[in-house]
Amino acid sequence: FVGRSLEINARLTDILNQLLRVAETRYSTGRGLQQDVLQAQVELSKLLDEKITLKKKRRTLENRINELLNRDSFSPVIPAQDLSFPDLMLDVKELQNRATKFYPGLSIRQADID
Repeated sequence: FVGRSLEINARLTDILNQLLRVAETRYSTGRGLQQDVLQAQVELSKLLDEKITLKKKRRTLENRINELLNRDSFSPVIPAQDLSFPDLMLDVKELQNRATKFYPGLSIRQADID
């Protein structure tokens, strides 16, 4: 989640930098408002603050993962690639059969309900 947020932040920063350049050019030629330039700068500043916060959060999470795995706190944590889940084409009856097969106590509970 944090890694993805950092990617989005970087893309937004690139876009906002382009908008800032446009606003500066328009202002310097007298066709734009100084307010547009200032607004773009404020938004860039907000994105920078968010980036710093996200990096701190990522570092905290990496330290926690390393702690749970009993590794050195500065060991690199490699993020998992996109996970794909198999499509389960099972109907309700098949799911019920599997559940009672693996958890026999469910049959007893069902008998109590009936």
